[in-house]
Amino acid sequence: MKISRILILVLIMTSCKSNQTENKDTALNSEKVGFVLNSKLIDGFYRDEWLYPENPELTNYRVKEFIADLNQNQKQDTLILYKLNGFENDPGDFHQIEIKLDNGESWMKTNFDGWVRFDNNYPVPDFIKEQNQFNTDFLLLTDFGKTKLIGLFSWVYASEPGLLTFIEFSNGKPRIMFNKKFDLTQLESNKITVENYNGKYQIELIDNNLELKKQQITGGNTLE
Repeated sequence: MKISRILILVLIMTSCKSNQTENKDTALNSEKVGFVLNSKLIDGFYRDEWLYPENPELTNYRVKEFIADLNQNQKQDTLILYKLNGFENDPGDFHQIEIKLDNGESWMKTNFDGWVRFDNNYPVPDFIKEQNQFNTDFLLLTDFGKTKLIGLFSWVYASEPGLLTFIEFSNGKPRIMFNKKFDLTQLESNKITVENYNGKYQIELIDNNLELKKQQITGGNTLE
């Protein structure tokens, strides 16, 4: 009788431990592991002693609003574009983008050089525009790997490419994954091709790491 009670007690303890391990594994698996971003692919936006987002003298007004499930959790998020007051005669159709997630979190970025609509100074190929999941020419929404991707296009000065901005959601939150002066020439589900005066480069996701490699006949060199 005593042995039977010990055996029952051991079985109960083993079952509890198994359930705890299973629950822990489930919790870990439910966490989104995002891309490992590459700082070499992200240039900062222009800032000076007056042009900075926290300046209380700068105000904005809403230009456009979009609704979509950006972080793919089956809940709708909100994306809002703003233009800065007093910048009506300066380049750019909008200067700020705000993303409000369904849980109330808010994320905003400011580009004082201005983002523009498709082909309003920054050329975007037709076959890329056709991938847009929004019915708009203000920005691009498409898929990259397993994440949603937002593309924004900045004002082009002379022969220099405009600033190309990509925002991704691989960890469930908006993050800038690319912000450099390049022309966009190709956009695929796992590879993006961009170009500047130095040649063509490919943004690729390799072992969950983002890399930019220069296109060459015999291989590629990463961007320095």
